[in-house]
Amino acid sequence: MSDLRELSEIVLSLVPKKRVFIQGSAFVDMIIQIEELPHSGADVEGHYRKTTVGGCSFNVADVLQKLGLPFDALMPVGQGMFADLVEKTFRERGYPVVRVPGAVDNGWCLSLAERSGERTFISMFGIERHMEPEWFDAFDLASYDFIYVSGYQAEGENGAMLLSLLKTRMGPATTVVFDPGPRVHDMPRERIDAFFDLGAMFTVNADEAQALTGEKTPEAAAAAL
Repeated sequence: MSDLRELSEIVLSLVPKKRVFIQGSAFVDMIIQIEELPHSGADVEGHYRKTTVGGCSFNVADVLQKLGLPFDALMPVGQGMFADLVEKTFRERGYPVVRVPGAVDNGWCLSLAERSGERTFISMFGIERHMEPEWFDAFDLASYDFIYVSGYQAEGENGAMLLSLLKTRMGPATTVVFDPGPRVHDMPRERIDAFFDLGAMFTVNADEAQALTGEKTPEAAAAAL
């Protein structure tokens, strides 16, 4: 308990001097509990747990808010039933709502949670894959110390737009924090290399580190990175 109290006191005593910008998605997660993932053609019983707002970028914002650390964010809110739920959650937490008129709905995800604790996602993407450069005009990207980018927004044309934006607008002292997540297995190598070229800080788990490097163990993958 004393160690936890000391950590809490340290966090409360911090005076944040770094500026953080979070861009990305706010997803709606529908969580279903199952015994184990079914094979193709099977029929298994599931138990609905809850519907909640999540997404990598939203979770990063949530952590910073709980630590009392300031940040700016562009997590666009589209038009539709999922967007309405996202906006309601944002307003409850005091996050800025950037609503895009005439846009598609926010994405959502069916999260299948097995008894072992393993989770499998079936994702239906929305507005977070259709960002436009002008949405960022309200933010001075060169003024931030850290810019968070999720792998879910780094794919396809959306990722190409983000990389172009970062190359032309971020400051020389800005560090991109790149969280490729499970998309690292499907992302073209040239897209990953583009983030290496930016000098990005990668946040990865053991599986993602091994996928990035081709190494057989987490230790070797960490050394290679």
